[in-house]
Amino acid sequence: MSEVPRALLETTLTRCVDELSVPLRRVSGSTACWQVDAAFRSDPDLLCLAVIGDDDHAGEDDHDDDAGHPRTLGLVSRGAFLSAMSGRYGYGRSLHGRRPIATLAEHDVLVLDADTSVPRAAELLLARERAQRFSELLVRRPDGTLRLLEAEQVFRALSAQLAVEALTDQLTGLANRAHFMRRLGEVCAGPGSVVVAFVDLDDFKAVNDSSGHVTGDQLLRRTAERLRACGGPDGVVARLGGDEFAVLLPGAGPADAQHLAILLQAELSRPHDLGGRLLPGRASVGVAMCTALPAEPSALLHEADLAMYRAKQSGGRRSEVVDASWCSGATPPAPDHRAFHAAAERGELEVHYQPIVEVVTGRLRSLEALVRWRHPLRGLLAPGDFLDDAAAAGFSAELDVHVLRTALAQQARWEAEHGPAAPAHLNVNLTVAGLLMPDLPAVVARELERAGVRARTLRLELPEVATAAHVRAAAPTLEALRALGVALTLDDVGSGAAGLSHLSELHVDGLKIDRRFVERAPVDERSAVVVRTLVELGHGLGVPVTAEGAEGAVHLALLRGLAPGRTLLVQGSVVSPPLHPDDVPALWSDPAPDGVTAGVGRSPSVSARDGWTAAACAAPPRRGSPPS
Repeated sequence: MSEVPRALLETTLTRCVDELSVPLRRVSGSTACWQVDAAFRSDPDLLCLAVIGDDDHAGEDDHDDDAGHPRTLGLVSRGAFLSAMSGRYGYGRSLHGRRPIATLAEHDVLVLDADTSVPRAAELLLARERAQRFSELLVRRPDGTLRLLEAEQVFRALSAQLAVEALTDQLTGLANRAHFMRRLGEVCAGPGSVVVAFVDLDDFKAVNDSSGHVTGDQLLRRTAERLRACGGPDGVVARLGGDEFAVLLPGAGPADAQHLAILLQAELSRPHDLGGRLLPGRASVGVAMCTALPAEPSALLHEADLAMYRAKQSGGRRSEVVDASWCSGATPPAPDHRAFHAAAERGELEVHYQPIVEVVTGRLRSLEALVRWRHPLRGLLAPGDFLDDAAAAGFSAELDVHVLRTALAQQARWEAEHGPAAPAHLNVNLTVAGLLMPDLPAVVARELERAGVRARTLRLELPEVATAAHVRAAAPTLEALRALGVALTLDDVGSGAAGLSHLSELHVDGLKIDRRFVERAPVDERSAVVVRTLVELGHGLGVPVTAEGAEGAVHLALLRGLAPGRTLLVQGSVVSPPLHPDDVPALWSDPAPDGVTAGVGRSPSVSARDGWTAAACAAPPRRGSPPS
């Protein structure tokens, strides 16, 4: 797809033929043809001469005769004249050299008033005989002065005008949908990045209904004026139709996307003064960015449209920015160590907490700390969306420490504010990289002391995917942690091949059954057998067993059948999704009198932080598996 010439789109349209005309050079009708021949041959830019009567003077303004018309006898065009002077057999100059120029002048000349529009001029030219359609013509100014106009310039100007009109919204003067999609396609076909904004005016129908369509059109034009200021020199601002607008910024990145969202809201939130009638400025804006072109243009615009819709559903008069790099055929670059470190410094790596309760009584036994990334462009990311990248960037161990520090500080706040009602235990995950940190015991001891939390409160969850060699290498570390009083729980038992080996080599204080077995147990007998076996194994070892991934009442019923005489805990959405810290105190301030049954589906409805619902904060647990 070829790019629309920017010079064409930025050129001010020609309003009348006078703007296309040039000064006219004149010559007396009695001038010999050899003299005119010499003038044309010495000046390549000389295209045409006006032949005037002998009583007029070349170089001066034309004078009107008694009928009010200029005494111009005709025009001599360069091409036609030189062709005549050459002649068919090369004798033209000998034949015409001494003749007066008036004998070769074209006398049937079209004369247009200076204010004739370009379309009307083209219409008059096309009405002439075919041989005369591309002849030069004259433009008469109000003072009687004549100027020269090439027919080609008329048709070029008409072509430009039609091209611009085909790509322009007639009401606002902005680009129309066809132009916007064409330019978006050109940008998305190349390399680099792009930002697209979708703008929809809030309550525009009410303006039309209450104030009329004339006022509505005024509002659209005022909105267009404000949007032009947001597009910049390389951007494209378009009216897509109705009260929908779009802004395209080629080569823009994440910072530009955020800036555009802020700028659009600032511009569109100002009231509109429409002839003494003050209308509030309200608009919902969705901004989509793609940093790895090429991409699918329609998908990118759709992402911006969806973001705008979410902004409107949230009350309007707001902007939402999304990363639409999935629209790209290329894989966007993964965040590096520096990006993760910066995210932690900015507080974007949040820790949410999922309750772990007794199956029979529903009593809260612990909270598991689960990390989330509140990405500035992509929203709240589940662990499965970034933990592999963190491992590839070498940030896993630092992430473990960040989660540990954050969770212990939060536990200290709960204990200070709620006393004995606060959870007695706190589960924190370790990755293989974190497990192999040589100074892990010192780090844990330091963070416990900094937070003022007792060591027996902390339960570190060891990754079952760690190999036997990892466990042997970490054996001194694990012994030192147990000496501190920290409990160790083997996570995701059944997910790897080394689980039983770990149990023979480690002294653990708890087991957690991999969620896949728990989820399938009600419908898959083999999974149910695995769950029963692991519950019995924990009972034989004298340690509590936690069943992860309990989603509904059918899971609870199965687990209750295994619970008598055993310490069986449950974790999953049937109890509660992972919660923002502000939502957690509701778990013990509103206890369930009938145990877990009363707690099914129960979670604080609204967070004290930014109005999030607990369900909105929920995301897959830290290992990247399905939601708890």
